[in-house]
Amino acid sequence: MRNKPKIHYAWLIMLSCCFMLAGVNGIYGYCAGIFFRPVATELGVGQGDISLYVTFQALASALAMPLVTRVIRKVDIRLLISGSVLIGASMFGLMSTFTRVYQWYIAGAILGFGCGYIYSLPVPILINNWFQEKASLAMGIACMCSGLGGAIISPIGTMIIAHYHWRAAYVALALTSLGLVLPFSIFVLRFQPKDLGLKPYGAEAKPKTQPSAMQGVQAGIPAAVALRSGTYLFLVFTAACIGFMDKFVQHIPSFIGFLGFAPAQIAALSSCMMLGTVGAKPLLGWLIDRLGAKRGVLCALTGLGLSFTLMILANQVLAGLFIALLLFGFGPALSIVGSPQLTRDLFGTRDFPTLYTYISMVVMLVGAGSVSYVGYLFDAFGNYNPAFALAIMAAILAAVFISVAFPRVKRTKKQVGALGFSG
Repeated sequence: MRNKPKIHYAWLIMLSCCFMLAGVNGIYGYCAGIFFRPVATELGVGQGDISLYVTFQALASALAMPLVTRVIRKVDIRLLISGSVLIGASMFGLMSTFTRVYQWYIAGAILGFGCGYIYSLPVPILINNWFQEKASLAMGIACMCSGLGGAIISPIGTMIIAHYHWRAAYVALALTSLGLVLPFSIFVLRFQPKDLGLKPYGAEAKPKTQPSAMQGVQAGIPAAVALRSGTYLFLVFTAACIGFMDKFVQHIPSFIGFLGFAPAQIAALSSCMMLGTVGAKPLLGWLIDRLGAKRGVLCALTGLGLSFTLMILANQVLAGLFIALLLFGFGPALSIVGSPQLTRDLFGTRDFPTLYTYISMVVMLVGAGSVSYVGYLFDAFGNYNPAFALAIMAAILAAVFISVAFPRVKRTKKQVGALGFSG
């Protein structure tokens, strides 16, 4: 008989997700910007021309999600993730050889289709498969590592660019990505507990009168019913609002520089933003575990709305800006922690991969569009206040949609009699 391990294997899965997010999103996402200026300068083009590849990357990643949803249950997760990161690292490393802008667009699309979806789809599925309890906290900790990885690796990449060349930095960061992900994707990852003869974390603590672990994993509203429900439509609207607010993170550094503070103050404000971005993800996970997805996300939306309000009303007051930038961390946290847990709380885990795929696609597609839209608003008005005002409206609308969705889903649960489902 198997001895009960002191540390549940679910925590090793979470650790694997931490390194996956640090090695993929932390490098291909957070570190992409350090190359824009040196590459654009050497090639004699605008930074916007180079940075446009990130949009192609996001769009391709969104298009890949339905395919990944169909194959993730059929293909060994170790093979899927390892192959994906090999594609991503190959494309990122090949950028060191490029001499024409269009080459970044092609590589960005391949990188996004082959690897960019990792942080938004497999990680939530793995966490929800392995954790019956503390899933939101585990998700928050794992997602924190994407920002943490970027915060650590970005300055290292910048130093490599300064002392060697941006071409050397592309190769170094591509190899770093492989080193962070492959040991875990090959040797640690398993798709679900039954692959190792285990139960999800927290299932052992349930009374025997409760549904079995496998029943719990399969509990929920069928996708065929959920996708036609008004509740799912409200969740889609919520995801659109979250996606719009999430991508403001691309403009906050420019906003800080636009305010005209001294270099030391700008550095302190930037550090504050990074602290908020890293810390808000586990905090939101903890709130969701304690209060439920509805109340936890509403708390985060309140904090995010207050953040944008302070950026309008107190943007010349350092104390107000510090508070605003700390609270702003709830933006990225809502997209990667809040949206999957809303999906799980509303519809259960039975068809979670299918239902969350489309929610994640909405977040990514709206976010990809909002990056340029906010830039155009700044060009038109000469400041970020109109964009921040729209973000406040998005936070309010998201709160309304969530408040409507949860009462509506109760009727659907009664109709389908979702066995073992707890709302």
